[in-house]
Amino acid sequence: MLKNYLKIAYRNLLKHKVLSLINILGLAIGMTACLLILRYVQFELSYNNFHAEKNNIYRVDVSLVNDGEAQSDGKTYPGLGPAIKEDVPGVKAFVRLHNAFGETTVSYQSQIFKEDKIFFTDSTFFEAFSFPLLKGNPKTALAEPNSIVLSESTAKKYFGAEDPMDKVLVLHDLMGENSYRVTGICQDVLANSSIDFDLLLSNHNLLKINMYQDSWVWSNFYTYIWLQPNTDGASVQAQLTNLNHKYTGKDYKKSGAQQKYYLIPLDKMHLYSRVNLVTGQTNLAADGKQLVFLVIIAAFILVIGFINYVNLSTARSIERAKEVGVRKSVGAQRHQLLKQFLVDTALINGLAFGVALTVAQCLLPLLAQFLGKPVTSLGWNQLSFWGILAVALLSCTLLTGLYPAFSLSAFRPMAALKGKFSHSAKGIFLRKTLITFQFAVSMALIAGTLAVYHQLAYMRKQDLGINIEQTLVLKAPNYIKEKQTYEQKWHVFKNELLALSAVKNVTASDNVPGKGYKWTQENIRREGVESSSDLYNIVEIDYDFVPSYQLKILSGRNFSEEFRTDRQKVLINKTAVQNLGFDSPEAAIGQNIMVLEGKLEVIGVVDDYHQKSLRYGYDPIIYALAPFTQWFYSLKVDTDDLPTTMSTIQAKWKDIFPENPFEYFFLDELFNQQYQADRQFNQVFAFFSLLAIFIACLGLFGLSSYTIVQRTKEIGIRKVLGASVRNIVTLLSKDFITLIFIASVLALPLAYLFIQKWLQNYAFRIEISGWLLLIPVAIVLLIALLTVSFQTIKAALANPVKSLKYE
Repeated sequence: MLKNYLKIAYRNLLKHKVLSLINILGLAIGMTACLLILRYVQFELSYNNFHAEKNNIYRVDVSLVNDGEAQSDGKTYPGLGPAIKEDVPGVKAFVRLHNAFGETTVSYQSQIFKEDKIFFTDSTFFEAFSFPLLKGNPKTALAEPNSIVLSESTAKKYFGAEDPMDKVLVLHDLMGENSYRVTGICQDVLANSSIDFDLLLSNHNLLKINMYQDSWVWSNFYTYIWLQPNTDGASVQAQLTNLNHKYTGKDYKKSGAQQKYYLIPLDKMHLYSRVNLVTGQTNLAADGKQLVFLVIIAAFILVIGFINYVNLSTARSIERAKEVGVRKSVGAQRHQLLKQFLVDTALINGLAFGVALTVAQCLLPLLAQFLGKPVTSLGWNQLSFWGILAVALLSCTLLTGLYPAFSLSAFRPMAALKGKFSHSAKGIFLRKTLITFQFAVSMALIAGTLAVYHQLAYMRKQDLGINIEQTLVLKAPNYIKEKQTYEQKWHVFKNELLALSAVKNVTASDNVPGKGYKWTQENIRREGVESSSDLYNIVEIDYDFVPSYQLKILSGRNFSEEFRTDRQKVLINKTAVQNLGFDSPEAAIGQNIMVLEGKLEVIGVVDDYHQKSLRYGYDPIIYALAPFTQWFYSLKVDTDDLPTTMSTIQAKWKDIFPENPFEYFFLDELFNQQYQADRQFNQVFAFFSLLAIFIACLGLFGLSSYTIVQRTKEIGIRKVLGASVRNIVTLLSKDFITLIFIASVLALPLAYLFIQKWLQNYAFRIEISGWLLLIPVAIVLLIALLTVSFQTIKAALANPVKSLKYE
């Protein structure tokens, strides 16, 4: 029996080639889009799932709430982990991670390397996290002072085929020169890990530094806690409030602010925590909300494909009514007809699935390259993949086939054979409803695409408040082999650069726009105020930073070499003025602020500028004078003959800092990298929106073609009675135009709410104007008219004699 069903389904497929092709193509495109999006979503959801203890490990983040406004951060005090372990029941261990001090130079014998993915951590690291050690003992690898664990690729880079164990590496950073013994080799970190490192250092040396002696002052550590099995994370989080009052609560009680700790599960950290472990910057690689939007788009695309199938199947009901009548007359039962129509649907869906799987696998490497994610396979070697595929195929068959099957199998044989059957009002209403839904979805997607595009354009064109154009940034050296001091070499290098006609300004700082802050500090306050709750960012600059970046001085003055006491003074920005409670920038000049119980005088106030993407508001910044800061050199360069300029600068670098690699980047490119995720989201959104519109057009083309075929005689009669081509085109198009306007009434309010909610993620955002919502209506109307008009004009120009003879 199944063979017979398949044979008839195959014949029907060939009999209606155009409609079959439209159905297969529409479903295949929808399925392809779903496969690609869901594979990407699956990868994003897999972050940190490889850790055996993922359900028991949490990162402790902090939120400072003052006057209803919250400032969140992923960095906490070094004393927090030990205090939680000591005071909170159910905590098995803690692990702290601290970024090494900028890019670190690592030397082994005559080889010199520069690394930036280096962390100080506790000895419990490899017990808590499932990073396999290829060599070494996970319990003792980081237990001793001056021990270091390397990733497998880093070990090969340093030692080649040699055994790296017990070899000694010398690290040069702001802590000075220290030797570390290799005590372990770790397998390279997987791509779906939020914690990414090349070198791990024992934190014994770090915790001896003076500023970390008082472990409740500096908050520059990422703290993870490992709970005992079956311990409730929510109950542990509740107990952290008492812990906070015990160690730091007195400071915040004075200011009326609240400091709250909250736990982020390890397996949720990638999508729902906005802190990137490597750089300290906001994580723009993925966003849980954006993934939800992508899944919704995938569902819409697939549903539009389903709608096409249902519409075209029910539109052919008159033709298939005679088939049903004949079958029932010779004894066919309704359940047999149901099976036949479901087999027809299964064949269409099966062919569409085959096409979708092939196309998706071919496109997946391109998607992986575009997104920068290693999603190069759909998962052919996984049994679960085939199980999901089978369930998906069955679901698609039932979703697309049940209504047409029940509708067609219900025809009465006598009425169908006499030709008295016509489209039911319910069937016509259903088709119009589904087409309206397609139009509404298309409008919403177009509106969303336009909103994302214009928000991105707005952020990129907005005045940053700081000049980053023609700025070449060199990564400062941290390895000086000769007896000559770093300060002497820096002076020589700076003077050599300023002697070049192509170099206009040179400045040193520990921070540049687009980079995360090196230092954040709480409880900075005005003299005479007992406590403050805000987080302040500390930026070290030299004398030339303000003029080089063209920062606007609102009051006071810049640091000057004429005043030897300026190292005990600070500049602050406009937001810091407000947070510190000064009435105006002028009122702040000459006032003292308290930093770690030290007193610093404010000598100048600079205007706010965008240190980070415009997704975020202005940060409170305190600028400290550090003429010889060893992080970044910013050069304003003439770009007329850039290759020659770069070659000259590199030659001078090699002459003065021969042991250090010459590494650089252009600041505007670095800053714009913050918008990479937004650009990708816009492109993905636009691409899949176009797919949705294309599938809708396929269905509209097929449905309008079939409608015109059904009305061929009517067209001929109207032409004989004097109707013009314009009259006929208007007649056949007005129904679709009406549906478009109904769709716009439904779609535009929802699109407005969606866009408004999405824009709330941005501190600086566009206003939703009327044209943003009207353009999608115009686009959908134009596309629909072009699609329908092609068919209607062809029918209207046909010879009426042939139309009247049409059967």
